[in-house]
Amino acid sequence: MLTGLRSSRQFLSFGALVLVFVAACGFCQAAEWFVGPEGKMQNAGTQQAPWDITSALAAEHKEVKPGDTIWILGGTYEPAGQLHVRLQGEEKKPIIVRNYKNQRVTVHAPIDVASREIIPTKYVWLWGLEVQTNGTKNTGDPFNIGNSDAKDPEGNNPGIKIINCVAHDGGGSGMGCWGSAEEEVYGCLVYNNGFDGDPNKPEERGHGHGFYIQSKTHKEFIDNIVFRQCFLGFQIYGTHNARMKDVTMKGNTFFNNGEMSVIQRRIKNFPEMHIGGGSPIVDPKIIENYVYSPTWVDKSTCNIGGSEGALIQGNYIVSPGPDKRVAWDAETLGKNTDLKMMDNTFIGMIVGFKIDQFGTGNVHIPDRPTSGKKIFVRPNKYEPGRANITIFNWDKSPKVEVDIKNVGLKKGDAYEVRDAQNFYGKPAVTGKYDGKDISIPMTGLTVAAPIGRDPQKYPRPPHTAPEFGAFVLMKTAVQ
Repeated sequence: MLTGLRSSRQFLSFGALVLVFVAACGFCQAAEWFVGPEGKMQNAGTQQAPWDITSALAAEHKEVKPGDTIWILGGTYEPAGQLHVRLQGEEKKPIIVRNYKNQRVTVHAPIDVASREIIPTKYVWLWGLEVQTNGTKNTGDPFNIGNSDAKDPEGNNPGIKIINCVAHDGGGSGMGCWGSAEEEVYGCLVYNNGFDGDPNKPEERGHGHGFYIQSKTHKEFIDNIVFRQCFLGFQIYGTHNARMKDVTMKGNTFFNNGEMSVIQRRIKNFPEMHIGGGSPIVDPKIIENYVYSPTWVDKSTCNIGGSEGALIQGNYIVSPGPDKRVAWDAETLGKNTDLKMMDNTFIGMIVGFKIDQFGTGNVHIPDRPTSGKKIFVRPNKYEPGRANITIFNWDKSPKVEVDIKNVGLKKGDAYEVRDAQNFYGKPAVTGKYDGKDISIPMTGLTVAAPIGRDPQKYPRPPHTAPEFGAFVLMKTAVQ
């Protein structure tokens, strides 16, 4: 008996070692490659001899395999034209393209993550990249993901992720997210995108959104901070030829969208969300989003219409005031079927529904609060120690205490808090975590100036503080 037991244990131990060895070999097969601002296609792809960014993203280096990581070294990248991502990972072995050790990587060209080729882009993660196109030789939308062609097959670009990127000061929408791609856009900052129409035409408006979305397959937009486009923060819309289904929008912060437009500022209309209105949108999920509108505008809108099976849950939405449309509009864009609305807070006017008509737990506050605070902290699932912090500071306190114990910081970790409205400026707070709440200033904050625009027409906007602020907490010691 003892001999048999010993033999079984030996067999199990040997089997475990084999599994560990196989797993280790699989891990060892993943390679690391490097791209640099002065890199060349003919280089070896090492840190000392990096590739150029154009050839690396276009899959011109056949040695890059599923599961590999392409590190983008810090610096400014000025490619000859739009960058085309044509890499092909696998479902459990994505190819990761990431900024090296959280270095600032600035790309002055639109990034196209899609393919009209026979072999499509798939299972690629873009992580930690800054894309800014205004005032450069390569103008356009900072990111285009998937194809809008109605003939493209459903899910033609699976497994695309855009993680903790910054899409700002672009000539169109910050992110165009089209039908063919199955994607997740997570933890990104999207701001100052779009362009104005002809201000002499009374029917004109600002153009360019934070997100412009059509969907043939599953898409998720989670924990992004989206502000000051020339028009909408978030639009899910298409004509009768477009497909729109299965879009999840969760944990995002929207504010002052429309403010970058001369026209929208003149008419004092800041539109935040537009969901539906053309082709029906099926099964959208709008969950735990936060919307702020300043009191000086005359109109701010969040619309849903023509939806089927929509879920609106746990959102905190603030309009400019009780007589200014609108915290939420469920009527203007058309009839909604099987609509569920629950546990939302609407501050300001609501249109097209009674507060508990489509579900329970909703709160309607007609007048803007003048006391108290509402603070939302959303830990980042890809980078422990990082989190988005959204503050509604109704009593206009000069500082706000924020509990960050659940964001993944350990005692002694160095951190900084960056103001989303001046993300690349001086941090609002720096320190070492001691297990206590941190204090975030709500006065003395400035806004980054728009890039590539006439400063007379597009001056530096005023800050939303002390009443409102959006911040990103980041661990500064990179492992």
